[in-house]
Amino acid sequence: MRIRVALIFAILACFAPKPALTHQDRIFNVSDDGTIEGLPDEYQPARVVVAPSADGVAVELTLSGKALTLPSCLGNLFLLPPSENMSLSGSWYHSRSTLPPYLNVLLPQKSKEGDSFLYTGSSLLFNLETAELIEVRSWELVGTGAQGKDVPLDSICSPKERETLKPRPAA
Repeated sequence: MRIRVALIFAILACFAPKPALTHQDRIFNVSDDGTIEGLPDEYQPARVVVAPSADGVAVELTLSGKALTLPSCLGNLFLLPPSENMSLSGSWYHSRSTLPPYLNVLLPQKSKEGDSFLYTGSSLLFNLETAELIEVRSWELVGTGAQGKDVPLDSICSPKERETLKPRPAA
């Protein structure tokens, strides 16, 4: 009888729900000099420098020793209200079948109270290995969450600005 009960429990254990193994981005801090802290050595040097310019905001991104200067059509997305801050997250330990290692730059115009990852604003996704821009998304608060949609680069940047989006060796 004991063997029978043990067998039943063993069978039930096989069908019991298991915790989902989900991927989660790492969150990064940016030091005062723009260094992105927490990335592995293979993606260094890594910096994001945001400074005022004649066109609004100048942004220089360096990843894996490759530098990218964002044109003003993207740099001005970094103009944030005083109550908001840029956030960085990323991943290099996920399956590469759909996405390369990446850095996600969150640019909120208005965050949901108590949750800086639910916001209205924009996000820019960059390839950690090449510093190339992967996508631009706009975000809107919807109900209890946020909904993002792809923003075609040609809808916000001129052909001349898009042409400048080529990473170069970092100095």
